[in-house]
Amino acid sequence: MKMRLFMVFVLISTVPLFLSACQEKENTAADKKQTEDKKVEQKWVDLGVSPESFVEVYNLGLPDKYKLDPKDFMELTFAEGKAKVEKDLGSTVRFTAIVTESRGKVSEVKISGVTDEQPLLFTSVLRAIHQEATTAQIEQRMQEVKANPSAEKEIERDMSWEHVNYRYHQLDKGWMLLIQPRDLESTLLDPTISYPKAEVKDKEGAKKEEKKEKTAENKTGEDGIQTVSNPTSVLVLVNKSHRLPSGYVPALTKPNVRFPFSEDLAKKKLRPEAATALEGLFTAAKQAGHILYAQSGYRSYERQESIFAYNAQQMGEKEANRVSARPGQSEHQTGLAMDITSQAVNYSLEPIFGETAEGKWVAANAHKYGFIIRYPQGKEGVTGYSYEPWHLRYVGIEAATKIKSTNSTLEEYLK
Repeated sequence: MKMRLFMVFVLISTVPLFLSACQEKENTAADKKQTEDKKVEQKWVDLGVSPESFVEVYNLGLPDKYKLDPKDFMELTFAEGKAKVEKDLGSTVRFTAIVTESRGKVSEVKISGVTDEQPLLFTSVLRAIHQEATTAQIEQRMQEVKANPSAEKEIERDMSWEHVNYRYHQLDKGWMLLIQPRDLESTLLDPTISYPKAEVKDKEGAKKEEKKEKTAENKTGEDGIQTVSNPTSVLVLVNKSHRLPSGYVPALTKPNVRFPFSEDLAKKKLRPEAATALEGLFTAAKQAGHILYAQSGYRSYERQESIFAYNAQQMGEKEANRVSARPGQSEHQTGLAMDITSQAVNYSLEPIFGETAEGKWVAANAHKYGFIIRYPQGKEGVTGYSYEPWHLRYVGIEAATKIKSTNSTLEEYLK
């Protein structure tokens, strides 16, 4: 009798354990299946961005000649589930994209050409694909690509970021950036360097074409001042004899750098390409032991009008014209200029900044990130302004390097 009771007790005790083990096995199998399903779901055969969204973000802050038209992605002709979009941007860049019919996403992108502005174009492409990325993350990837317009040797580089593979190739005759999803099985794009026009066969030809665009005819007003025809160009000349078109407002973003104030003001902003470059400059300065602060970037026409009026009232119009710009003639309105400072000068904007360790480092290294000291010492007769070691202007790496090496100004470079 006792033996029977013991067997019943054992049976009752082990049944829950058995059922629990079965349940655990079932859960493990379900988890495994869920993980496998998730892996299948995460297979990337496109870039995960719609054509509309890609174009909208890509175009931000770009000169008009490099912008895409949303209409180019409408009424596509699909063959075997894919459609190709190919467009010449200006006279020196060719853009190609593949769109999938089933998901309506961009699956591949290739941008190729002979212009020296590939860092600007690559930054726009990265932002368009990785729309959740921070400016600092974009800058980090740009440093990995290391697109160098001034490089004299061949550059070939492959990199991956999230679900995307990048291939960059640069030769004397031009460059190419190919962007594809990591799980792509077959491609419709070839990794060769191509140009928009047959007559543009090398960099020299490209520069001749670009020079025509840079020197496009400006309109001269009754006051003898020219209104620039290329306000979106990173080489736009804005000074006492060249002003921006009425109502010009660039696309702007806030760089991830230090400011000596916490208020969310418009003067914290720059054009995207200048903002990215400024972040790179500030990061390099910190690595060299120098802490920089951004003091004043974008200014609207109205804000510059107030500043000049105040200066004229305080010091007279003649002196105000020497130390500040009239509305429409300020580089700050382009979104390409930033006044910088440091703790050593109590965050002020004074000529003594040029004598500090931070100021000397910036003067020696700004060109590596596409910036110039816009109003250098001894060049007042050329620029029309007194020495401002704090005023940085973004012009791109090639132009900045040339201006630095020749100890010249933007006015002299553009002659």
